[in-house]
Amino acid sequence: MKMLKCAPLVGLFTFVAMALFSQINLRPTGLQASFSNNSSENIPVLRLPTIDLDRVKKEDETNGVPRIAVPSKVSVGLREGGKWTNLPNGDRLWQIQLQSDNGLALMALYEDFHLPKGASLFMYSPDGKQVLGPYSAADNTENGRFMTGLIQGKVAIVEYRVPAAVAEEGSFTIFRVDQVYDNGALPSAEGQVQGGQGRGFGTSNDCHRNVNCAIGSQHQQEKRGIVRIIVVVEEGLGICTGNLMNNTKKDGTPYVLTGFHCMDGYTPLYDLWRFDFNYESVGCETPGTEPGAQALTGSMFRAGRRENDFLLLELIDTIPVDYNAYYLGWDKQPSAPDTSYIIHHPNSDIKKFAASYEQSEVFGGSIDWNNGVTTPRNHHLSVDYSVGSFEVGSSGSALLDEEGLVIGQLNGGPVVESCEDTRGWFGRVSLSWTGGGTAASSLKDWLDPDEIGSDTIHGMENPNAVVVNGYVYTADDFGVGNVILGLSHEDELYLTTTDTNGYYSFRAVDAGKTYDLIPTKIDNPVNGVSILDIIEIRRHILGLATLDNPYKYVAADVDKNKMVTTLDIIFIQRLTLGLNEQLPAVASWQFIPEDFQFQNEQMPFTEDIPAAYTLTNAQGKFELNFIGIKSGDVNLTADPQE
Repeated sequence: MKMLKCAPLVGLFTFVAMALFSQINLRPTGLQASFSNNSSENIPVLRLPTIDLDRVKKEDETNGVPRIAVPSKVSVGLREGGKWTNLPNGDRLWQIQLQSDNGLALMALYEDFHLPKGASLFMYSPDGKQVLGPYSAADNTENGRFMTGLIQGKVAIVEYRVPAAVAEEGSFTIFRVDQVYDNGALPSAEGQVQGGQGRGFGTSNDCHRNVNCAIGSQHQQEKRGIVRIIVVVEEGLGICTGNLMNNTKKDGTPYVLTGFHCMDGYTPLYDLWRFDFNYESVGCETPGTEPGAQALTGSMFRAGRRENDFLLLELIDTIPVDYNAYYLGWDKQPSAPDTSYIIHHPNSDIKKFAASYEQSEVFGGSIDWNNGVTTPRNHHLSVDYSVGSFEVGSSGSALLDEEGLVIGQLNGGPVVESCEDTRGWFGRVSLSWTGGGTAASSLKDWLDPDEIGSDTIHGMENPNAVVVNGYVYTADDFGVGNVILGLSHEDELYLTTTDTNGYYSFRAVDAGKTYDLIPTKIDNPVNGVSILDIIEIRRHILGLATLDNPYKYVAADVDKNKMVTTLDIIFIQRLTLGLNEQLPAVASWQFIPEDFQFQNEQMPFTEDIPAAYTLTNAQGKFELNFIGIKSGDVNLTADPQE
């Protein structure tokens, strides 16, 4: 890392304008008013078989783990079925309408999936209130399998649009459509997580707390390692929660820990399991519309054991850096914590937070579960919840100790709609570590491949990513708000803004590149500039007083000639009188990296004062702070929020 001497502000704002201009708000063509054939009546219908709810109920009672959907085998795609339309600009549009008699929601599964550059895929409800996509070439998977959904209701439209130049390059076949059914009437029982009516956004019990409420504020790092899992089996769909796990190599292998019972009794299709990152509310309040998620499809079995109820998977694809993923640490020691937490997706809803402020206990007895499985004595931690609880979909969520380390994963327990007096049982990492003694039945071989023997390992950021954050504050330690910071690499530009405390944070970017970090603020040049500043500068020039820190020298030198002179007073006076709208050679605010040390604070202009940071071959996490200087304000009266 080095500090950059020169920061061309014009260049930064040119990048800003280009970035804004290049953003396109993509919507399905079928929902655009200008599309002349946008009635769903003009789209061919693929009718799905009626769900036999009695049969489904019996199957779920036999297996003990309810699914959320049942499959229908179909075969429709770009080569067969659907409808093609030629658009005025030469693009081609393909559409199909999926229709259920008694399903609650629909999900489509694809094979031979390949989208060429410039093509887009959507799945949406006819009224346009639910839209999934656009999916693009960036969503192509190594194994050619993909899924879209869930769209609530009995009808969903799949739409594919492709530029004429690459119209022959795309391919996919929808080979299966899953229909969500209502299994809320199934009886609840100890050891079996049961839920309410319907699944998905907004359907979990009201007593759950969103992860971004105050109660979860201390676990914002760990939340980035929690994912919602859409479990795909031959017999249908399920929902669970997963946890991205660190290993002793710290190499970023994307291992996900969840519950063995998430697929027990069924035939798992791991290469179709979908992992949703960052599916959560922005703030504490539940939003009025469903937030998006960043998804990866496809995984491989690595290890699992019914007795410990753990399942370890490895994602097929590398996690993109902009997912801002966090690899959770773990503790394989046998102790039970005084305080513990879970971050989870109850009922497939957005990310929630629950806590226990009571001592957890090793449960000494065996547990008989509804699917006929009996887990051995001492294999689970028993946890009584103080705030929040769990539901269907929470299964597999990590039990985190006071340090945010994974010590178990949720097996089950009785759900209480009010979240009061609930107890959960968690398979213990300490016993799953050696599990059944083989690589396929233990965590040890995967999470400690070099046999280092560590009892604990802390979490880490994505090693393929660079994370940059920090503070911008004045010389008298007040945060500067509304500072625009640009992080740039060649033609790439990432932007963020400081909050009222002066804090900023970028989403993760690719490691191994060189980045320049440049802050700017051009608001209200007259802020804090008055006759009192002129008097103080004049006294300094006359030798009656001295500017007592180097930042005041920088503030006073508004013509940027590396001297404080009468000419600076003239420019400042013209600004205060409204004769000039801005200072001649400096922006309203100037910034100096906090790390820069003046060698002679009374002669700062003898040095090359940097204005930004340069990160060369960047790796890891950086906290980079700046001192903000209001140009012309030497008596420090500027409001840092203006």
